Amino acid sequence: MIDDFWQMQMRQWPMAAAGNAALGLMRTRRLAFDGFEVRLQFNPARIRSTAADVRAQAIASRPCFLCAAHRPAEQLALALDGSGRFEILVNPYPIFDRHLTIAATAHTPQLLAPYLPDMLAAARALGSHTVFFNGAGCGASAPDHAHFQAVPRGLLPLPSEYAALAAAGLVDTIDAHADAVLTSTARLGRLACRIEGRSADSIGLLLRRLFAMLGSPGAEPPINALCECDDGLCRLIVVPRRAMRPRRYGDGPGRLMVSPASVEVGGVFVVPIESHFERITPADVLEVFADCCYTSWP
Repeated sequence: MIDDFWQMQMRQWPMAAAGNAALGLMRTRRLAFDGFEVRLQFNPARIRSTAADVRAQAIASRPCFLCAAHRPAEQLALALDGSGRFEILVNPYPIFDRHLTIAATAHTPQLLAPYLPDMLAAARALGSHTVFFNGAGCGASAPDHAHFQAVPRGLLPLPSEYAALAAAGLVDTIDAHADAVLTSTARLGRLACRIEGRSADSIGLLLRRLFAMLGSPGAEPPINALCECDDGLCRLIVVPRRAMRPRRYGDGPGRLMVSPASVEVGGVFVVPIESHFERITPADVLEVFADCCYTSWP
């Protein structure tokens, strides 16, 4: 069903087809670390997102591009499920082939806890995809409209790297409830927490406990989250954030045009400026993680 929907949009929506075709011009390279890797992607089309003005005034002054009334006529929607709460869209500015956006049908703030069941439903329905959430101030270019994104599995290294550490007994158990367990590790260059469970209620309870541990002056702590589900078992990885952008963010001398969201904390750095892509080093990556994420419990 998703493949048919994708192909139809490629035929009927020139903007989406052009965005997807531009992926063929990308350049990539990999940086190896102790136990994990980061993949670099030179993608000039993503400058729109990387350099987006996400200040409250800028968000309030523009039409919401996820609301049905403001979408291009060619952008069609596919219902996620029978609830009518979320619908699947093709992302016209993709990072990867078959990059999807899963948007709430109502214009409502970008929060995870109220829509966790919908994220799990998306991960179950799109079993071949990793579903991810960018918190407001953590890479979401539409912090005023609840949404997730999804990309084919295996493209973001973090879920498999975390799984390998868990299989080796190298993660710490933080909490457990019924059929779900919360673990964490800081062995991947940034603190990552994982809730593994089968029911939305148990996963949701541990997510709320994690949020309480992290603390927040707002409705939720700043986070990125990635989710995959297999045969009813879901694994939700949460990466707590300390800043929206690194100290050296920008395009001047000594700067790096990298604005971390779930894709970056998931292990793929999207770099829209070619010279920055060519010169970024492992030390730069670790600096971005240290600036924007945590390297131990806050």
